[in-house]
Amino acid sequence: MSIDLLPVEILVEIFDYLSIRTLSQINTTCKRWHSVIIQNFYRPYLLNQPYSIRKHYRSAGWTPDDSDDASTDRLFDQVYYQLPANWKLGQFDHAFKEQISEYSPGEEGGISGIQMYKDKVYLR
Repeated sequence: MSIDLLPVEILVEIFDYLSIRTLSQINTTCKRWHSVIIQNFYRPYLLNQPYSIRKHYRSAGWTPDDSDDASTDRLFDQVYYQLPANWKLGQFDHAFKEQISEYSPGEEGGISGIQMYKDKVYLR
């Protein structure tokens, strides 16, 4: 029996054992796997993001009901790979021209990390 003959449900069960990173690597194996991964893993991943990220999807040209696999794939790439890389490296799409607010360490002490998406800066 060829793996090409397996029903989508079985492929999804097999793919469930893989990490999202591994799925993104096998995504280009064939058109069928690509479609199964996008529909069953990328879309739910995107829809489970915090609202602060999801609210920017429409401006990026993506809606959960109308978008094709190619636009879902592009948005997944932006959210999964580019966004965290930019946060880690401090490479943001735009520079701040003025101070947004002052920081006070509060009870916890200091900042353990900084993250940014579009118009928001998140301190941890």
